[in-house]
Amino acid sequence: MIVTGPSRSATTFSPVICSAGDAVGDFVRLVGPTVGVVYEVTKADPSNALTMPAVGTLVRKLTATTGIIQKQGLCAVSGVPALTIGKIVFVGLDSKATTIPPAAGSSSTQFSMIQAIGVAAAVDKVELQTHPMFVKTRI
Repeated sequence: MIVTGPSRSATTFSPVICSAGDAVGDFVRLVGPTVGVVYEVTKADPSNALTMPAVGTLVRKLTATTGIIQKQGLCAVSGVPALTIGKIVFVGLDSKATTIPPAAGSSSTQFSMIQAIGVAAAVDKVELQTHPMFVKTRI
């Protein structure tokens, strides 16, 4: 067997510097250089291509501007409607998990990014698989 990335059962976490407005459950993107093992992140927003792709979900806030993200593995989600087991999970327009891909922009100057972030493993859990990323532009 050839393994080209982390084990499917591996769970990976990273410490982050985040925005005060970022909340637990938000999918986040990189916004600054990594300092040691600490990422600088903020909410991913699929309605703006410049704020994608997501690299993980914020699973814990330590202070207003620091936290922990989960990048891979089985992850509990809250504050979202019940997920359908086995369905692809996307980054929603509210930066939360959803099984409904974001809609295309409403004008020729707007577009959305669609990123499959994992698969619903329970009504409140996602098997995160942020890499490889599947991102598609909808115009």
